[in-house]
Order: sequence, then structure tokens, then C-alpha cells
Amino acid sequence: MADVWIVNAAVFEQKMTAFRMAGAEGICVVSDWDRTLTQPKMANGQDTTSYLAIVHGGYLGDAYRDEMARLYVKYRGVELATDISESDKLRSMDAWWMAAFELLRDFGLTREMIEDVGAREMMVLREDVDVFLGLLDRVRVPLHIVSAGLGDVITAFLDARALHFVHMDVIANWMRFGENGEVVGFSEPVIHSANKTQLVDLERLGGRTCVLLLGDTLEDAEMVKDFEGGTVIRIGFLNADTENMYDAFADVFDVVVGTDGRFDCVNDMVKNWLGSVIQ
Repeated sequence: MADVWIVNAAVFEQKMTAFRMAGAEGICVVSDWDRTLTQPKMANGQDTTSYLAIVHGGYLGDAYRDEMARLYVKYRGVELATDISESDKLRSMDAWWMAAFELLRDFGLTREMIEDVGAREMMVLREDVDVFLGLLDRVRVPLHIVSAGLGDVITAFLDARALHFVHMDVIANWMRFGENGEVVGFSEPVIHSANKTQLVDLERLGGRTCVLLLGDTLEDAEMVKDFEGGTVIRIGFLNADTENMYDAFADVFDVVVGTDGRFDCVNDMVKNWLGSVIQ
């Protein structure tokens, strides 16, 4: 079991009761992808995301790797910062994501490479996430993956493992391809870690009143706003580079999961809500 902290036990139990009463027909899940459903690091200690999977796969060469590393050093601290204005963070994240997209295009990424990334172990799900995805599929609970990552890479990864289920959608950055499968552009608007709060509205929730939200940044906690008649349980995953941010996470998440980051605590909640339905 991962280290798990329930921030306010009384509030949390009230929310759990609402989820149990709602049942499978009233629940949906909104989750980040990189460093939330996936491990933040590989077994060899390398950071990993849907972008870094391309870097570590060596598809675009050393110069591409160096440029991506330069961008990471320049912007990752800004992404995690809590002492800069929202407008400054938005500008910096816009700049980071656009620069990363341009590198993928300029260094010659192709659809074939993306399919190979998905088939290889360049990303790894957190332990028991596959169980979580299977549970949701069995009871037809929708999962909205909201990612600042690369939708094409995420879906290739899920497809390769037969985990891309019917009641799942991926809201992310998508590539546009030329006639020969080369990347020529990207979907707009750009989705990055600081602007994901505008992507999931009540219409997308489809009338479901109980939302399980999963993320690993402070901004992720706002992917779904509190709404009248609704209940949102927010679970935040502390990773190695955010482990000193417990107090900040506790301000915005109902549950904080420690850096060992297994998913069994989430699965236990789902089983608690749905009871005999998933037996």
C-alpha cells in the first residue's frame, strides 16, 4: 500500500457516501496521464512522459535529445513553481510546449515512430493502473484522460496493450501528418499543464454527478471545478520533484499519495463505491 494521507476525514467520508449512492451510472473519472497514470521515472531512473518516450527511444538523434533537455532545465522549475503569477506561468508553458512541438516536426518524427514508441516500454503504468482501467471498463464508468502530453503516443501505448477501452477518451495534443506519415503540425489550442482547467465541462460529464479526479500537479486539481449538485474527490500523486509540496497538495486535494505511488488505494475506493457490481 502506498503512503496515503486523507486530508479531512469527515469531508472525505461524506464524499465517499455520495459516490456509493451514485453507483456506476453516476460516476466518472477525469485523470491526467503523464506521472499520474504512468510512473514518473523508469527503472533506470530516467524521467518519462509521452514526450520523453520519444527522446529515450533515440528516434530523432542526440541533437534532439540535447534540445529537449535544454527546454526541460529551462521550464520544469517554472511549471512546478507556486510563487509566480498565473499569467507568467501560462506564457512560459505556451513557450515550452510550442518549442517542443517544433522540435518534433523539425527533427522528422513520423507516424511509424509513434507506433513503435507505443509498443515499447518507454512509458510504464503505475502498479495496478491496468486493474483500475479494467474495473472502469467492466462497469462502463467513463474515463476522460486529460493530458498536456501527446495524444497519438498515449493512444498508441494503450492500443498496444489492449487497454484502450470504449468508455475512455483522450483529450490531449494531437499531431497532423503529411502524405508520407511525417509530422507537419499540431492541433490547436495547445494543451499544457497550466491550462487544463478549461477542457472538461458539465456537458462532457454527461450528467454524472460524482467525479474522481487524479493528478500530479496543483493545476490538475482544477481540471474539474466544484459544481452545484456534484461531488468531486481529488487525489494528488506526490512525485520525487514535488514531494516537498505536501502542504500545497493538501490545500487542493482530498487525498495525497506518497512517492511510491501504487494505485491500490484508488482501486480500493472504486471497489468500495461499486461493491457487488464488480464482484
